[in-house]
Amino acid sequence: LIATRRGELAKQPERLRSLVDRTPEEAQSILAAEGYVNAVVQVSTAGDPIEKIVLRVAIGNPVTVRSVNIRLTGAITATNAQHVPSADSAKATWPLKVGDRFRQAAWEAAKSGRLRELLAGMFPAAHMQRSEASIDADLLAADLDIEIDSGPAFRFGSLEVTGLKRYPESVVHNLNTIRVGQPFSQRALAELQTRLYTVPYFSTVAVSVEPQNAADPSALPIRVTVEEAARYKVDLGAGFSTNTGLRMQAGLTDVNLFDKGWRWKSTVRYEQIEQRIETGLVFPVRADGWQ
Repeated sequence: LIATRRGELAKQPERLRSLVDRTPEEAQSILAAEGYVNAVVQVSTAGDPIEKIVLRVAIGNPVTVRSVNIRLTGAITATNAQHVPSADSAKATWPLKVGDRFRQAAWEAAKSGRLRELLAGMFPAAHMQRSEASIDADLLAADLDIEIDSGPAFRFGSLEVTGLKRYPESVVHNLNTIRVGQPFSQRALAELQTRLYTVPYFSTVAVSVEPQNAADPSALPIRVTVEEAARYKVDLGAGFSTNTGLRMQAGLTDVNLFDKGWRWKSTVRYEQIEQRIETGLVFPVRADGWQ
């Protein structure tokens, strides 16, 4: 900051002096976050007003991780489902290993990653109960201690659909492959939302759960909120090519034919050499997954 704004700050000597005075403390804070807790930063100046600034930094040796203690509490300790991490596996895959340089950013990322892993699976109410990095500046050692409370193990309940006006709820239910009692996962919710977006019935789709307000963790309701798209879509086009000459095209799509959710599309294409009419009908997905 001092180097890049020197020309401007030369006209403000008091402000420049203030920046110079703050530099050692701020530089030491940045270096400490990178593991250099005993770094020494010195700033000297020449001239009055200041004409020259000299920054001397002795970073020393970094802090390294001496120990890692990870504890998991809550329903996870009694859950034997596949892909559910244990305290041993959580420690084995912990990215900040004993002997690694301790960096504040790496510490925060490791904690967030471990918590995110539980939130994405059966434990969407998991939270960090305790996290502490004890730094021994004399021995340049860091002892890491975290405790994560998984909360209860959640399973999916039934769908609760809002926002439908023209279509029956079966349009949404038939696209849902999540079964009641299935272990909760964020991936399953994302896949459901993607499937709902692939059909032309909806302009917006939101799929969510509220584990904090769930009365029964074994039957977590899935809330699906939709906004219906326009029923009719008209496509018009025109062009010209040396092979076919003038070309015009008009198409009409009805995504709710006979109010049954049938998708009908008809297209009329006129060219100087060839004219044709195309029409097609697509039925909604049934409960058994067939169309």
